[in-house]
Amino acid sequence: MTECEKKFLISPPPESFLKAAEKIRITQSYLAPPEGFDTARVRFSSCGDKAEYTHTLKRFVSGFTRVEEEARITPSEYEALLKNRISVIEKTRYVLPHGGHVLEIDVYPFMREAVLEIELSREDESYVIPDWINVIKDVSSDPEYTNARLAEKYGSVK
Repeated sequence: MTECEKKFLISPPPESFLKAAEKIRITQSYLAPPEGFDTARVRFSSCGDKAEYTHTLKRFVSGFTRVEEEARITPSEYEALLKNRISVIEKTRYVLPHGGHVLEIDVYPFMREAVLEIELSREDESYVIPDWINVIKDVSSDPEYTNARLAEKYGSVK
């Protein structure tokens, strides 16, 4: 699957957005990627009483487009893969549909700012950022704002 994602560093979102959005708690553990991939991770996400475990491999293609292989895994597969983790990052994701796209705002415990992600079907697809979001800068192609890099810099190994 191809992932094309615009990312923006933003000011903290307003309380009204946080209350209206779906709230998902995420723990991402990064692993050494196999040959041919740039990142490998396992993710535990929870929303209310619903939990999901995934294993993801990514390869950067161009700009802000990546090839992504993602599969749901069992809790025991997740635990087995965790034994090889390099770094771990936790975040809270707020999800809300807007203008034909889905806004995903990630709030990290170690950053004052947040990160807005908008999934696109292609790099030149148009999108609208709501007026109530204060964009600081576009970080779509900035490797310093990938979750793998944030985990390396600010995360921990648990």
